[in-house]
Amino acid sequence: MMLRRVVRLCAAPLAFLLAAATAPAPLAADQGATNRIHADVQFLASDSLEGRDTGSRGHAIAAQYVAAQFTAIGLTPGGPGGSWYLQVPFRRATHPTPPRVSIITSGGTRPVGDADVGLRPSLTQQQRAFSAELVFVGHGVIEPKFGIDEYAGLDVRNKIVVTIRGAPSGLPGNVAAHLELTKDEIAASRGAIGIAELSFGGYNATAGVSQQPVVDWVDRSGAVGNAASRIAALVLSPALSRQLFNGAPRSLNQVASAGAGPMRGFALPARLSISDQSRWQDFSSPEVIGVLAGIDARIGQEVVVLMAHLDHLGVKADAVPGEDAIYNGALDNAAGVATMLEAAREFARSPSRPRRSVLFIANTG
Repeated sequence: MMLRRVVRLCAAPLAFLLAAATAPAPLAADQGATNRIHADVQFLASDSLEGRDTGSRGHAIAAQYVAAQFTAIGLTPGGPGGSWYLQVPFRRATHPTPPRVSIITSGGTRPVGDADVGLRPSLTQQQRAFSAELVFVGHGVIEPKFGIDEYAGLDVRNKIVVTIRGAPSGLPGNVAAHLELTKDEIAASRGAIGIAELSFGGYNATAGVSQQPVVDWVDRSGAVGNAASRIAALVLSPALSRQLFNGAPRSLNQVASAGAGPMRGFALPARLSISDQSRWQDFSSPEVIGVLAGIDARIGQEVVVLMAHLDHLGVKADAVPGEDAIYNGALDNAAGVATMLEAAREFARSPSRPRRSVLFIANTG
């Protein structure tokens, strides 16, 4: 009898330990939340909204939809003058005529067509005409934390830097992604007036680059973009990429086979001559802002921000007949907006309201 009692007493903590060691049971699905998120995505990504391009009719409808949801949730308008909307000024730059690019070598000057070079329109210069030396700068990145400076020992002032796509290997993914997105800024900070991306093998990223619009926001002083917006941005074909390295310390093949680590750059013997015209269109597009006021008398004025971008890519301009031309943007980023709306619903209906204010923003641009 005593033995049975001892066994019984020991079994309870053993069962507890076994239960604690197993994976926790999954939370029960909230079918209501699932349905609401699905419905939000279904509307925002519908063909009727035509891809929600920044400043477009479709994006305006999407903004009205989000404002209506904010109203139903019980948020307070957070825009100027008690509005749901903050109108953001933008500029769109396009090429009304094809840009003119030439390569200059010891053998003379040769025009380069759209198949071999893509030049993005300029948001800061309506007319550009210049000729510049070229400097190869590897991937074109600087990251002191990881001991990387591919500009070390190179003078790139008033020159066009030539880069490899991507970032050096071995970097954390978020760092590599940030460096890839800020190459223009790095080049501008070193005094470059242009940045050109190489293509290898059969990969050619030049298609449509010169025809694609460039969009950025206009700040309160009337300036557009950042320092990187003032430099020319080009994409080169494999054929033109190889030609730039003729007579250089290393050929393009040697550079391509050198591995994915940081590289030591060098001057290239060729020059590029660039002449183009950019047409500007200034417009605005709304952010949608809702506020849930915090209840704490001391920290209620502090703000926690939750946001997701509402706009997407619009409609493909050069779609062939029968092609689905609408970039619906379900994952990018109707799903993010729908998730933000559901978070707002949860905050608003929770019996424990947040101590700090929560700002919900559906971004544009």
